[in-house]
Amino acid sequence: MSCCPSPSSRAPALEDENLLQEILLRLPPQPSSLPRASLVCRRWRSTLSDPKFLRRFRKHHRDPPLLGFFAGHIGVEP
Repeated sequence: MSCCPSPSSRAPALEDENLLQEILLRLPPQPSSLPRASLVCRRWRSTLSDPKFLRRFRKHHRDPPLLGFFAGHIGVEP
């Protein structure tokens, strides 16, 4: 008896291409993130090297989220 299911009975991980792209889109924008992730498998390398994905990745990480803001006191003299 085998503890693991046979390869033919396993569902492919991240079968949906859109789901995979949404997950990879959220990798950190560090220079090493995409090259390192592209080493996982051929499918990831293909997705990560696609010009459309790269445009989305750059657009997604272009503007960092606003974590706070500074408010000055206008019209108040010290």
